[in-house]
Amino acid sequence: MASFSLKDIFPLSDFQRNTKKHLQRLKKNRRPSVLTVNGKPEAVVIDARVFEEMRDRIEAMENVEKLRAAIQEADERKLISSEDAFAAARSVLKSTVKHP
Repeated sequence: MASFSLKDIFPLSDFQRNTKKHLQRLKKNRRPSVLTVNGKPEAVVIDARVFEEMRDRIEAMENVEKLRAAIQEADERKLISSEDAFAAARSVLKSTVKHP
């Protein structure tokens, strides 16, 4: 919990009583809140947009790792056919493209 500020730690009971206030604060400052039960961390709450951004970053990092592995395989001459390469690229692109 060292990465959390004391001003971002709240008892779960306070969050339950003042949910609207807490949600407004989450949206405004974009920092996660740690909710405690009996003084111990029990849950972390974040704004939905922040969560989506985190999920997108994780997905992008996973795709970069897949590309690194593919480059390493190519460097090691563990090559695949162009058809398989394009099929894999299409699959990655389909999973990362957002539709409105």
